Amino acid sequence: MKHLLILSGLTAVYLTACNDAKKEGETKIENATASTSTLYKGTLPGGEFKGINATLELTTDSNCMMTYLYDGIDTKLVDKGKWRMNGDMLQTTFTEVPKLYKMAGDSITQLDDSGNLVEDGFSHVLRKQ
Repeated sequence: MKHLLILSGLTAVYLTACNDAKKEGETKIENATASTSTLYKGTLPGGEFKGINATLELTTDSNCMMTYLYDGIDTKLVDKGKWRMNGDMLQTTFTEVPKLYKMAGDSITQLDDSGNLVEDGFSHVLRKQ
């Protein structure tokens, strides 16, 4: 069973937690692409990036890795402690991914299973342009 991460318009985004996917023995979670007219941009130390694609996958060390294709970011602006470059991709790693994300205004707000706001994670980096 494949699970999609969908970044599109004001659509609520549901995804199965990485732990669930691991239990099912999955090694990769399918790529999902937002509409080319929907750009997401984020702020990194010293600059911003924007991109239209996102991939959620399980890495060999059993962590979840979120990957964004970027447009126009200077690689020197990447915070090496949290984000890393891999070809034309900007990557960050999480040990778990909550099941529910939903759009709230112009930002993607991350909620836990109980519907409480999660203060850490990538959700504060993404902004809808």
